[in-house]
Amino acid sequence: MNQLFNAAGQSSLYPTLLQALSRLRDSWQGDWMGLTPVLQACHGFLAAENSEFESSEARTLMACALALSEQVELKVDTDNEPHYHNRLHTADAMCGMTVLLAALNQEGYVCSQEWMAALLLTVTAHDYGHPGGANSSPQELELRSVKALDLFFVEHPITSVWRERIHHMILKTDPSLVGANHDKVAGRAFAMDLDWACVVMNEADILASATDVFGPALGEQLAAEWQLKNLPLHAIVATPQGRLGFLKSLRFSTPGSLNLQFPQHIASQLALLSPAAP
Repeated sequence: MNQLFNAAGQSSLYPTLLQALSRLRDSWQGDWMGLTPVLQACHGFLAAENSEFESSEARTLMACALALSEQVELKVDTDNEPHYHNRLHTADAMCGMTVLLAALNQEGYVCSQEWMAALLLTVTAHDYGHPGGANSSPQELELRSVKALDLFFVEHPITSVWRERIHHMILKTDPSLVGANHDKVAGRAFAMDLDWACVVMNEADILASATDVFGPALGEQLAAEWQLKNLPLHAIVATPQGRLGFLKSLRFSTPGSLNLQFPQHIASQLALLSPAAP
């Protein structure tokens, strides 16, 4: 199933991303396709002619990601699902990760199957069990996801090395740590290691929100979620000023996001939102 990604022949992958995000929303508003088919589409897009990864470790990581996506769908309370940190956000991040990895490949950076599978598992798990809201202490909600994932891992033979890497990447999605993650790789040539993987994960997490097409609506969903949690910033986040502040805070460091021209997309949005100079 690859109804999300079929923009073959396009030199730019940015339209492919927008197409996938649009199709997710069509499904979300109607008959939701489910996270497992989304993940299968992501895997199929990256695996190209291969129906699955050849590496046994990559296959194990991918099988775990698919099982987790099924678990999320089975356990979701649709009546109390957060407005922003919901299955649509997870699917957005899955598609963002997939297009970033494809863009890296387009730039000549070939990531191993193990890293691709681990990143797809991480993006599936990064908000596992998220109750909505924001951290009241460092990594509060990220630690919650890691603990829930550990219980899930009991049934799946992921090696300790990959478990630790996945834990680390999830913990580094705390928004307060994103700047330091980018700082850590500044000036370093790209090579997929744990530091760069954290930055890829950070970029995938906010890629949909960084687009002019889908970002404003996602800001409104975040505002609605924060209002239910009585977070004061709910009144600001979806305003033009809140959008401006969000866009100014964004950083893009990977060759994948540069290939997708996200700095230019952000600059165009800032020019429209920023007050004219006197």
